Amino acid sequence: MLTNPEKCFIFKVPEGLSFELFHGFKEGDAVKPDSEYTDDGFAYYSFTSIEPGNYRYTLSGKGFYSMLCSLYLSEKKLNEKTVYSVDPGKIAGNGFEPSDAVIRKYTDEVYENVAVSDDETWKELDPLFVTPSFSGNKARHEFTSQKELESFLKEHISAEKDSYLFVLAQTGKLNYDLPAVVFTKTDISACRDLKDAAEKVRNNGKITVHYQAQIHGNEPASGEAALMYIKKLVSDDAFRNNLLEKINLYVIPRMNPDGSEVFKRNESAQNINMNRDYLSVKTDEVKGSIMIAKAFDPFVIIDAHEYTVENANEEGPYNDVLMHTSGVINKGMDAVKSEADIMWSCFKELKKHGLRACGYPDLNGKGGGATIGGVNPVCASTYFGLNGAFGFLVESRGIYDGRFTWKRRLSAQHYTVGRIIDYAAENADHIRNTVFKERDRLVKTGSPDAPDTDFVLECVLSKDDSNALVWARQTFNLATGELLNDDKDYKLYYYDKAVRKRTCARKYYFPKGESFEEELRRLLSIHEIAFSETEENYKASVRQYTGSYESAELSDIKQVCFPKGAIIVPMDQINANFAAYLFEPDLTDSNNPTLPTACAGIIPCDNGVFPIYRV
Repeated sequence: MLTNPEKCFIFKVPEGLSFELFHGFKEGDAVKPDSEYTDDGFAYYSFTSIEPGNYRYTLSGKGFYSMLCSLYLSEKKLNEKTVYSVDPGKIAGNGFEPSDAVIRKYTDEVYENVAVSDDETWKELDPLFVTPSFSGNKARHEFTSQKELESFLKEHISAEKDSYLFVLAQTGKLNYDLPAVVFTKTDISACRDLKDAAEKVRNNGKITVHYQAQIHGNEPASGEAALMYIKKLVSDDAFRNNLLEKINLYVIPRMNPDGSEVFKRNESAQNINMNRDYLSVKTDEVKGSIMIAKAFDPFVIIDAHEYTVENANEEGPYNDVLMHTSGVINKGMDAVKSEADIMWSCFKELKKHGLRACGYPDLNGKGGGATIGGVNPVCASTYFGLNGAFGFLVESRGIYDGRFTWKRRLSAQHYTVGRIIDYAAENADHIRNTVFKERDRLVKTGSPDAPDTDFVLECVLSKDDSNALVWARQTFNLATGELLNDDKDYKLYYYDKAVRKRTCARKYYFPKGESFEEELRRLLSIHEIAFSETEENYKASVRQYTGSYESAELSDIKQVCFPKGAIIVPMDQINANFAAYLFEPDLTDSNNPTLPTACAGIIPCDNGVFPIYRV
């Protein structure tokens, strides 16, 4: 056996694994062991000249999870704990686990001081920590399978519990069902289909909440937390009865079953990111999500995700939840600020439970800081807010985390989503009135006799302190877990500064008989955008788009004849924003300007001329 001289640090690793140690969390040379030894199924790597500091080590091997781990070696640790056991665990091989990804592990000190996730914390949620991921027969980083999810729903859902199970679609690759659970006091057990059920529910006069999760397959806490919330509703009759006296709710617990099985973000039949598909709607899963929303007309939308663990930084915030609202710049400020009130309420709720929240970071690099509202209309939370509804992105800290902080992530999701839903129930009248007011604004803005207003094509954070939310953000030493800074005046801003804009259209005109007509009609139908059609040889005085998808212009008014007739989209409708975000050819996603416009996937540009006309 290896001897253990003073200042010797030994790693104990299962045989069959590749192990390497490096200086620093992010950059630094490899540290070679002074000696190696194997005994009784383990390899021992001895470092006799190692100094205190920050290190990282990697683990990989056939049949094992791969890991990138941060390690803080203090003088005390070197003196007291000289044999350090590391074991990533063996892959189960059943799918629904990060078998191809590298799991990222923080230092022990971060888990002890910053990201506690043990059996004693949040004991009040123990009755909910019974979803399939807690079955006890899982590998170390294995999660709920689709079969387990569907069995869980079938076991718990019944009309006696005011809950009804529907299937929205079949997934594009593995042909899984895409289940949704409707909770309502309205009896819909005899309804022939989802559309019939939705019509009956809408007639009960209550607002509806749409809650979907795990559209990215490698974000499992979002989906498992949705199962926890379902468990709470069916198990606590008093809670359910009180909630459903005020609202209706439906839950899509796993939007991406295919991606969940292979544990990948963008797995779909089209190999695209489904959370960038809400305007083009190429995937059946997103079509199902939009279809149920169009049927029930929810006034509050929750889109639950996880975000990426960054354990390579030596210091920074550790936020359990990042949020933003749907508050796009082309939405009325009353609606945007009402959304922000709910987000603020979530921050305070999380703080009560020892969890940390913040606004989503500004991703475009033009403004910096954190955001309140979103800008990306191809993402679910922002898309659903385009017709006046309240939308929320909720992300726990979990991508590449394996199951290291599993209960913490689930608790963060549960308290955030629960607060949004409770707020909706407590303030249903205010939400209803705000949504109606915003929809009325949309209709009036697009009416032929309305004064000119602008539609913003690209925006940034203005950093206007008068509109900012002020929140405390803590920064930690991500080696020792010590608090470095408690910023009591950290500001969250709106995307409220226009970079490019264009006068709002009153009507869009498209010539019939073009190659894109079928696709145009498909999207008008999916988004429920009202339109009319003309006879052949229709003439109108209109302006035409020219230029490119990066920079378009409008021609002078001219008389245009549409030989085969025209499709006309009026903008005095509640779905006007859907039309504008689809048809403005040079609209930029302000979070990611490199993404193509939605229009680029629908309407061709021939020699700098678009077959799009407007007044």
